[in-house]
Amino acid sequence: MKRASAIFTILLGLLFFLPLVPYNWSASAQPEGNSTAPAVGNSTTPSIGNYTAPPMTFDWFGHFIDDILSSANEGAAYFASLAARSAIRIISAIYGPLVLMGLLLWATGIERQLGRRLILGSVILLIVAESVPLLGL
Repeated sequence: MKRASAIFTILLGLLFFLPLVPYNWSASAQPEGNSTAPAVGNSTTPSIGNYTAPPMTFDWFGHFIDDILSSANEGAAYFASLAARSAIRIISAIYGPLVLMGLLLWATGIERQLGRRLILGSVILLIVAESVPLLGL
């Protein structure tokens, strides 16, 4: 999957790298003097017929990379937020049954030590699950 997305990114970058030069097939697109030789521009401005493309600059490439990195940053921040909210919801769903199982094991005497550990663990999960949203994390 990573290879396919890297290839797609490279092809997309090449697509924006190539200058878009329209070609007119009519006779009016021939250069001055009715010669069949194409007009010659400088090394940074490709030309076809009378059309000379604007000078190529590479400022767009910097903006393109900045946009990609900012999008990746926003996506990573969203994923981290989603993962944290999901973890808090899972913890909130677990600590209730965990304390009930701990109380049951402790009260019946089947596994008193395990019951105490389950109760202590559920209290820690309760504190974490209820304090993290209050802190705004």
